[in-house]
Amino acid sequence: MKALCVDDEILLLEILKKSVLESPDISEVAGFRSAIEALDWAKENPDGFDIAFLDIQIQKMNGLELAEELRKLNHRLPVVFCTGYEEYALDAFKVHAAGYLTKPIHPADVQEQIDTIKEILDLEDNKKLEVKCFGNFEVYADGKPLSFKRKKSK
Repeated sequence: MKALCVDDEILLLEILKKSVLESPDISEVAGFRSAIEALDWAKENPDGFDIAFLDIQIQKMNGLELAEELRKLNHRLPVVFCTGYEEYALDAFKVHAAGYLTKPIHPADVQEQIDTIKEILDLEDNKKLEVKCFGNFEVYADGKPLSFKRKKSK
């Protein structure tokens, strides 16, 4: 997975990037100190990230607004808010946050969020059932045909 990290404080951004990169699930991290720069980059690289870690209090455009804009590019984008303020939790979940971490950020907490997100995405992806009625009657689960023991069952 590729991650997008945004925090306007350089030291906290570096800690966030380092914590995210420690995950074996993350192959690349793009870090930005500006929400505007991050959004511009995201528009130019829509396939450049699979998950976003955003601070909430960012100058000019806050993390909540950035999350909404990023979701316009990818409506299934998991967003984890990383902030020093617990009082924004309700606002974060109103924009369908996948997670909420309070600073200081620790690699174990980041990994816990990633594991939870992976489980949710696996559940969503495994719910594929397809029935074809024209010609022969066939039922497919996750793209694989189901076999029936008896023709009457089918």
